[in-house]
Amino acid sequence: MNADKFLDEQYRISFTAGMNQRYHQDRAHWFEWWHRGTAIAVGFLAVTGAILAFVPAWTVVPRIVACISAGAAIFLNVIPFGEWARQHSDLFRRWTDLREEIDALYFDLDGEPTPELIARLRAIDGKHHRICSAEPAFNDERLVKYYQAEKKSRPDDVDGAAPAAPAA
Repeated sequence: MNADKFLDEQYRISFTAGMNQRYHQDRAHWFEWWHRGTAIAVGFLAVTGAILAFVPAWTVVPRIVACISAGAAIFLNVIPFGEWARQHSDLFRRWTDLREEIDALYFDLDGEPTPELIARLRAIDGKHHRICSAEPAFNDERLVKYYQAEKKSRPDDVDGAAPAAPAA
C-alpha cells in the first residue's frame, strides 16, 4: 500500500467517524432532553394531583390530573428515551475513540507507510465495521446534515476527497 492509498483510507474512516460523532451527539442530547422532560412532567403532575386531592371543592380536577399523570408515567416507562440516549452516547464515545486512533495514523506517517502502520489501519478499519454494525436505523435528513457539517469543517478538502454523501 502506498502513501496516497493509505491516506485516502485514513481520511475516509476519519470523515465517517466525524460525521457519526456529530450525529450521535445530537441524538443523545435529543433523547436525553425528552427523557428528562417526561420525568419532570410525571413528577409535577403527581405532586399537583396529590395537592389537589386535598381541595374538597374540586373533586373532578384531581382525578383528571391523576389520569394525565398516569398517562405520562406510562409514556415515560413504555417509550425508552433514556435507553436510546445511552445507546447514542455510547456510540458517540465509540466513534470518538475511533477518530482519535485513525487521526493519530496521519501524524505517524512519515513517507511511505510501514507494515506496522498498515496493520494498525486494518485493525482500525475492522473496528470501524464493528461500530457500523451496531448502529441503529438512522434519520436520513440528520445524517445528511452532519455529512455536510463534517465536510464544511474540513476546509482543505478538494472536491471528491470526502466519501459520497449518504442517500436521503
